[in-house]
Amino acid sequence: MINRVAYLSLVALTVATYLAMLTWTLPGILAEAGGLIPLELRLSGYTYFDAVAFLNELSPAGLALYRGPHAYLLAFFPALLALSMALPVNGLLHGRLIGFRLIGVLIPMFAAVNNYTENILMARMLSLGAERITPELVELTSRATVMKASFFSISAILTAALIIARWWDIRRGATE
Repeated sequence: MINRVAYLSLVALTVATYLAMLTWTLPGILAEAGGLIPLELRLSGYTYFDAVAFLNELSPAGLALYRGPHAYLLAFFPALLALSMALPVNGLLHGRLIGFRLIGVLIPMFAAVNNYTENILMARMLSLGAERITPELVELTSRATVMKASFFSISAILTAALIIARWWDIRRGATE
């Protein structure tokens, strides 16, 4: 099992990265897009027309924020979050069937892969602009957004369930 201090440091870095996006880059992008929600936050997906509207509203300052500081944070965040979720699942399923452990660890990894795919496709959309994006590119990007959200949600539920089950086992063992 990973060293507890190392794991808590990983979680702290993950939270710090998320807070930087939540309190700095995403509100800035939101403001520079006329109040339109950034596409990556539309977890149930979006249409070609949504993407065109967002890109048309995004100011040059918003584009610079998206392609600069926000892109730098996004280079690290998916991997940090996936590791923060996979490591406790791996530890909590220690001694169980290897297939369960593998599935539990792969779910946040699939989320990270979809998140990176979304980021690459979003960068392409930002480069092309509203006039040159295609419905196919928007559809692929939207699917990656939905898959990212789905896999991270499943992973969060699994992690929480395993933590609760472990807590229950410890509590029950202490009372028996």
